[in-house]
Amino acid sequence: MDLDKEKIDINKNCPLSIENWIIVLNTEISNLKYPDLMIMLNPIIIFLIAFIGFMITSVNTPLLPLFSSIWRPIWTILLILTVIAIIFFSIDYNKTHKKKKKIKKLRDKIIFGELTDSNKIRNEWKKVTDS
Repeated sequence: MDLDKEKIDINKNCPLSIENWIIVLNTEISNLKYPDLMIMLNPIIIFLIAFIGFMITSVNTPLLPLFSSIWRPIWTILLILTVIAIIFFSIDYNKTHKKKKKIKKLRDKIIFGELTDSNKIRNEWKKVTDS
């Protein structure tokens, strides 16, 4: 029973000091990573390399009519996949940028003395991390 009371007290009173909050927020800012566009484009690049290989092997072979009939749909699919990858990249990039900006703003409020209560800082931090 004493442990339950201690957990309730910890939830009411934040054990972190102002300096600790600044350290936590700095660590969280440095740990936020922007998405890597090359990781998203790797399957598209592999598909493009395979398509170019098929294109080269079909020159002056019986595969030439097959290549001539499917090159437009393949380029269309490749273009659509690239656009989808770039859209997802930009969405993830914007989400990460907004979150990083909010955390920096919270850290600046603490540094400039606008927020001095650890409980209020924790509530603000929860709002930022939950969004």
